[in-house]
Amino acid sequence: MNEYSDFDEFFKHDFAPLVGFLCKAGFDLETAKDAAADSMVHALERWSTIDHPRAWVRKAAHRIARAQVQRTEEGVRRAVKGDWSQSLDRETERLISLLDETAWVADLVNQLPERQRDVIVWALDGFSPAQIADHLGLPGTTVRSNLRHARKRLEHLYRKQRPAHGLTEGGGDSD
Repeated sequence: MNEYSDFDEFFKHDFAPLVGFLCKAGFDLETAKDAAADSMVHALERWSTIDHPRAWVRKAAHRIARAQVQRTEEGVRRAVKGDWSQSLDRETERLISLLDETAWVADLVNQLPERQRDVIVWALDGFSPAQIADHLGLPGTTVRSNLRHARKRLEHLYRKQRPAHGLTEGGGDSD
């Protein structure tokens, strides 16, 4: 059995962090909320068989979000090919997202190669390298190496972009 007494407790405790996990992984807020909700429904259906619910819903939600993005991209490709327009005001959506600190982190994380991005979002969500390796089906050495490279790259990106975002060493506004 897992560490939560019941699904309701788990849902109340982990839904918002799960949405944050998906945003840090690069998904927009609406996609993240939808995928998190869908994965929670699937978790409820399988609740008695899930040993590690936090990891389980993250894997499921990440797969669901990726599938949603692929469906959306396919729809856009078909729209362009069919010469009908679909208004996607991505810049407005991006500006709204940037109001949240998670969006800035997601922007940095999205600049990483896919494997580094995958392992760092799990680490940012509190999972150990061994847990990440287990849940992603990777060797521990691969996870540790990707984490090391991701951290190094994120530090470089942070130092490079910090002046553009008006951040000081402490992370607050420079004013």
